[in-house]
Amino acid sequence: MFGKKIGLLLLALLFFVVCCKKSAKIQTDQEIDFSPEISSIITQTYQKQTPQISKKFYTFGKVKLLPVKYIELPNWHGDYNFLLAKKAFMQLCKFANSSKNKGKNIEFKNASIRLATAEEYLFLCSQLVKKRSNEDIKYFFEKNFTPFKIYSRDSGLDSGTFTGYYRIELDGSLKKTRQYKYPVYKRPPELKNGEKYHTREQIAGGALKGRKLELVWLKDIVDAYLLHIQGTGIARLTNGEKMFLSFDVKNGQEYSSAAQYAKDKGIMKNLGGLTFYDWIRQNPREGQKFLNANKSFVFFKKSEDSTVLGSSGIGLVPGASMAVDSSFVPYSAALWLATEPTPYSAQGVNAFFIAADTGADIKGVIRGDIYFGNGEEASYNAHHTKVSGGYYILLPNGSIAIKQMLKYQ
Repeated sequence: MFGKKIGLLLLALLFFVVCCKKSAKIQTDQEIDFSPEISSIITQTYQKQTPQISKKFYTFGKVKLLPVKYIELPNWHGDYNFLLAKKAFMQLCKFANSSKNKGKNIEFKNASIRLATAEEYLFLCSQLVKKRSNEDIKYFFEKNFTPFKIYSRDSGLDSGTFTGYYRIELDGSLKKTRQYKYPVYKRPPELKNGEKYHTREQIAGGALKGRKLELVWLKDIVDAYLLHIQGTGIARLTNGEKMFLSFDVKNGQEYSSAAQYAKDKGIMKNLGGLTFYDWIRQNPREGQKFLNANKSFVFFKKSEDSTVLGSSGIGLVPGASMAVDSSFVPYSAALWLATEPTPYSAQGVNAFFIAADTGADIKGVIRGDIYFGNGEEASYNAHHTKVSGGYYILLPNGSIAIKQMLKYQ
């Protein structure tokens, strides 16, 4: 009789296990959608060890995340220099610990994917700063972050376009002369972030004349335009000094390609062997009309030192900082990029980046712009980067996003 009871108990236990496995499989096949309303009600605190995330899609607005293992990240276990990753992450630490943010429980949130607070990041920073070797830094990320492949919810794709930008070097003067006549303007006091303001054509036509808003006068019309495209520059002044220029604010007008406009108008067929920009240099008055097709205009500010600050306020590190569409990928996010081959990298770009900047042409879930720094090599790499690729986001184990996943998986 006792043996019969044991048999029935084992049979019931087997039935329970099978049902649970079936239930788990059904749950694994589902997608979890995290709306802001759901985010706001999650208050539980989870331990910081590597979380056990079920392998399924988690949807945050228009972004879908799929948990992966570090071995799936191309070149993660290869020859990548994680000292560069540490340098980029420490710029984030510097921002979190700045006088503006110090003592505040700031959440790094400007997209549907919610990260951690400044307080949480400073804890991570206190651990990372002690790491000295490549392996120790790599292990730090493996221990404290969980990787996810990024997909577009609308298209279902996990690949997009990646380009590059750099800090352009320019010839400038503090005074307007016959040679130096193209102004770089600082922000007009009445211009607020996000507001629409004068177009490029209106400003070129004298809308700001006499306002004493000129930071510096540049020698080259094309350099003056490319400064707006790159968003950062170094002006070599006639007195031998350097002025570091950083993005401040846009005029709120839509960006469009002047070169594409010229192509659409047929001008590209009649350049006589010149490039579009060389043609503008030789025909500045007529060329300005084509540049004006891009209504977007950037106002700059002088940087106190050589550090370039992204739109996030985080310092940029050449080869380890990226501009993203911050409506989808949040500033301060740690990313691992994997692209197809480029002219300067036969294996493609497989590297760590901090999302620290944005740009007028950087639109979409999977879209990035690599910051290369300044100099000839940086200029070459930036101009030769237009490649297909995808990226992974490394979420802090204590992030709001992971707490959501653990709550509802």
